[in-house]
Amino acid sequence: KRRRTKAHCASPLSSGITTQKIQVGSRSMAQKLEAKGGKGGIHWDDLADHDNVTKICVRGGREGIQHVQFDYVKSEQPKSGLIHGAFGKGFTQTFEINHLNGEHLASVKGWYDNISGVIQALQFETNYRTSDVMGYDGNNTSKFTLEVNGKKIIGFHGYAEANLNSLGAYFTTITPAKLAYQGGSGGIYWDDGVYTGVRKVYIYATNEIKCIKVDYDNEGKVKTIEHGDNKGAQIEFEL
Repeated sequence: KRRRTKAHCASPLSSGITTQKIQVGSRSMAQKLEAKGGKGGIHWDDLADHDNVTKICVRGGREGIQHVQFDYVKSEQPKSGLIHGAFGKGFTQTFEINHLNGEHLASVKGWYDNISGVIQALQFETNYRTSDVMGYDGNNTSKFTLEVNGKKIIGFHGYAEANLNSLGAYFTTITPAKLAYQGGSGGIYWDDGVYTGVRKVYIYATNEIKCIKVDYDNEGKVKTIEHGDNKGAQIEFEL
């Protein structure tokens, strides 16, 4: 049975500001990127014991992003995150991630005001699509990116008070899915294993494919593996 998260931001607490830490389990398998943006605000931390991010809610106003809220899934159970920041007049934008279809959050782009330090806009990218820019990336802003090659976001942390001042994220390795090989019979079986990414693919062909060669990213280093007879015209695909 498919589970759905809430379709709106939660109601504010009586103080109008939420910066509470969530005391949860180990995050030893996660990689923490420090919060980026301006200075100021009160520290908050959703921690890293989630499987995926399922929904993002952003509230913005005249001074920039007022608050953010992230919903997660943990052990196949939905988990609503706290609101980080304050409520005021403005707009609300949401972005839902279909983790049941293999979608995951890959990166975040943000823009913060060079004077106030308040984050002005956010944009989220999954392995399938990119959200609209939530907010306004004006002229007097600096841009930042939260991204780790070959990993996905499973939690957020940052600083907020009257507005969102900075945002950081927790990343974990994406569990690889092995697809069965397609094509004809014959030949000797090969398996290159799992790497952090693919940099370039080479195809050698005459009237048929003679060879495939792949440059893998192996924790920042290149490892090249070749299968077949590298004769014929060479075609390259750089990723």
